[in-house]
Amino acid sequence: DTDAKNSSAYLLTISAGQQWLELDDYAKPDRQRVRDLYLAYIGAMMRGTGLSAQDAEAAARTVLSIETEISAAQLTPLQSVDPDVTYNIMTLGEAQALIPQLDLAAQLRALGMAAPATVQVPNIAALKAVNEVLATRPAGEIRTLLRWHVLTGRASFLGQPWRGFDESFKRQRMELQADKPREREVTFEIAVLLFSPLSKLYVEAYFPESTRRDMTQMVGHIKDE
Repeated sequence: DTDAKNSSAYLLTISAGQQWLELDDYAKPDRQRVRDLYLAYIGAMMRGTGLSAQDAEAAARTVLSIETEISAAQLTPLQSVDPDVTYNIMTLGEAQALIPQLDLAAQLRALGMAAPATVQVPNIAALKAVNEVLATRPAGEIRTLLRWHVLTGRASFLGQPWRGFDESFKRQRMELQADKPREREVTFEIAVLLFSPLSKLYVEAYFPESTRRDMTQMVGHIKDE
C-alpha cells in the first residue's frame, strides 16, 4: 500500500485475515438472521466440495466461530480509516513477534518477495487474535477456514452452482428482490481487477502535468497556512 505519510513510498501491510461479514453481524443479537444466512451459505458451498451435509454444517459452524473470535479484535469502520490508529510502523521482526505461529519470512519467500526493512500493521490487536487462533485451534479447523477463504474468494468465477450460492447469499443478506444486472457485476469486477492500469489511463487523460503542478502548489499553500 501507499505510505499514508509519504505518498511517494510504499509499505507492506500485514492485516489480520478476511472477514466476510460486518462487525455487527458477528456480535449483535439482532443480526442473527445474517448469521443464519451465512451458515447456510457456507454449508451449501462446502457440500459442493463433496462434504456430507453433516460435515458441511460442522465446517460452517467452525468458520463462523473462528471469524467471530477474530472479529472481536477488529477495528471499527471509523478506526480503520484513522491514521493515528492504523499507522503502526515496525520492523518485520517486530511484526513477527506479534504472530509467532506464522512464519512471515517464509510467506514472503513463497510470494517471491524480498523481506522489507519496515512494515505496517494497521491492527495490532487483530494480528494477536489471529495468532491466538493459530495457537489454540486444532489444525483441522484451520484447514477448514483456509479452504473456505479460497472457495468463497473465487466463488463468482467458478460457475454454477458456486456462483448461484454466492449471489443468493448476497441477495438475501441485503434483502434484495433480484440480483444485480450482469453488466453491472462485470463492470465492477473489471474496476477491481484492473484498478491500477485503469487509474493510470484516467490520470493520463484527465490529470495533465499542468494540473499536477497547480494541485501541488495549492497543497503547499495549505500546509504553509
